[in-house]
Amino acid sequence: MMEENQWDTMPWVEEQLVNMGITPPTEPQYPCPGIEPGTLTTISSSQYTETYERLLNWFGYMGEKTAYAKSMVLQCENEMKYIEVVTKKALSDAGNKGPDGKKLTADAITLRVESDPRYLELMLISQKWRQLRDGLKGRLDTIEENLKVVSRQIEIRKLE
Repeated sequence: MMEENQWDTMPWVEEQLVNMGITPPTEPQYPCPGIEPGTLTTISSSQYTETYERLLNWFGYMGEKTAYAKSMVLQCENEMKYIEVVTKKALSDAGNKGPDGKKLTADAITLRVESDPRYLELMLISQKWRQLRDGLKGRLDTIEENLKVVSRQIEIRKLE
């Protein structure tokens, strides 16, 4: 089986991005602003601009983190596929026979794949990354909608 670190391709990806002049955004040093009831009617134009800038910084940061989580899910899935292929090949080379000498069913082969310790570990890791990705995506969607609202309010203020 391949070494575990061979599946960790994120350092290479990050290096390529830096080589292209794309540096990862840093975490904003302030909380992500929310839009509370009454906020839209009580803040000044400069506060709208500041809120928009802060939301935009958080949007970039959260977008980067969401992309990272997606990449980690892909990394897990690819290693899991590799384990599946290696296991199926080994079983095929052995004539697809179980300890009793009978041909293994598709369910028995799947059970062998899914009971591999590394496969099980990757299932849990993948689950965590998927949950994180989905949580980040939800918050990213909220930030995006808040950006639209604030942008619209800035434009309305310009007309007044």
